[in-house]
Amino acid sequence: MLYALLLGSALAGSSYSESVTVKEAGPTEGSLELTDGRTVVLYATEEVEIAPGTYALTWTEEAGTRLTVGDARHAVAIYKNHPIDRLQSACIEKDPSTAGMHACMSEATRRWDLELNRVYKHLMTTLDPETKAALQKGQRAWIPYRDGEIGLIQAHYGRRLGSMYGLLGGAEIQALTSSRTKRLWELAAPEM
Repeated sequence: MLYALLLGSALAGSSYSESVTVKEAGPTEGSLELTDGRTVVLYATEEVEIAPGTYALTWTEEAGTRLTVGDARHAVAIYKNHPIDRLQSACIEKDPSTAGMHACMSEATRRWDLELNRVYKHLMTTLDPETKAALQKGQRAWIPYRDGEIGLIQAHYGRRLGSMYGLLGGAEIQALTSSRTKRLWELAAPEM
C-alpha cells in the first residue's frame, strides 16, 4: 500500500562517498564542472578557488553533500545523479523486489526531506531580511501544498490494483521534495 512509503526504513548505507574529478570552473560563479558531465555548485560564503583535480564527494545525513578539498569540506549542491539518488539506485540493486523498491524509495524520500531542511536552515542564516521573510512565507505555503499533493497521489494510486502503482505514487511523492530542495539550492547558489 502506498501509505507505507511515508514511514521510512532502516536501510544500511546512511552515507555515500565517491571520487570526482573537477575538470574546470563551471559556467556560473561558484560552480565546478566534473569530468562525468555533472555540475557542482558551492555554497561558499567567501571566495573559494578549486583547481582541477580529483576530490571526494560525500553525503551524510548529518552534513549533507560535501566536496572535500584538502582539509576543507565545502557544502555543495549537485543536481544530476545526486548522492541520494545514487544511494537509492544501489539500494534497489541489492533488493529489486517490489517491497525492496518501496523501502528504498521511502528512505530516499526521507533523505531528500533532510536535505530540504538543511538547505532551508542554511538560507535562513544567509539571506537578507526581506528575502528571508519571502522564503519563510513561501515554505509555509509549500508545506500544505505538498501535503495536499500527497493526499491526491495516495487517492489516485492507492485504489488501483497492481504493485507498480505504489511505485509510481512513491516516485511522485519523492519528486515533490527533491524538486523543492533543488529550487532552494538555486536560492543558495552564489549570485550570477
